[in-house]
Amino acid sequence: MTFEMQIVSNTPLTGEEDFDTAAKMFFEQIGYLSKGSDPMIPYKIFADFFLKHPTKAWFVDDIAATLKTSRPTVYRHLNKLKGFDILEEVSVFDEITKQQKKAYRLRYGNFQKAWNFVEAHIKVAVENYTKTIEGSRYKILSIGGRDSTLETEGIFRGYATIGIEEAGLVIDLCTEHEKSEDKLRIVPLHAILAIDVLDIKQHERKDEDREPSSHYYG
Repeated sequence: MTFEMQIVSNTPLTGEEDFDTAAKMFFEQIGYLSKGSDPMIPYKIFADFFLKHPTKAWFVDDIAATLKTSRPTVYRHLNKLKGFDILEEVSVFDEITKQQKKAYRLRYGNFQKAWNFVEAHIKVAVENYTKTIEGSRYKILSIGGRDSTLETEGIFRGYATIGIEEAGLVIDLCTEHEKSEDKLRIVPLHAILAIDVLDIKQHERKDEDREPSSHYYG
């Protein structure tokens, strides 16, 4: 299943002491819960089964019976979690049927380790976006000083880290006709208000006969 997750600007929920409140907000931020729809079933599947019991493997029938819902409903929400690549399928012996059955558990039986796996997917996705748009010209409107904005126009060169957790866009401010040394500006992601695409770099088409890369990411 293809990795798919919603990424939005957010504030860390470390100050929220209530587990359910923090979990629901987090689930909405990553696109697992849809605003306006009844969150009870999907919330309980993720929180009550997998987060609170990370090492336990769950049968779909058991989840459906506990929540008094249908198997298709459970599978629909499990597929969304599988899209995050945060669950893993395991084979477990069923004491009732005396057979091996497919079950689901949190990847690695640990949420922190599972999330590291998710972050690896996100990093690869962002790097691929960068390869697509690097070299294109943008005009960026960002927060400047007090009650002011800053306009940055130039060629996107990539990303840069600022401090421990912050990141920004690296913009080459020089135009093609300037003879002075290149000037780079890092625009913090959290400060960006708007981005105008002025010119998209046309990338060379890859040789269709080229051997595929032997490296695998994610």
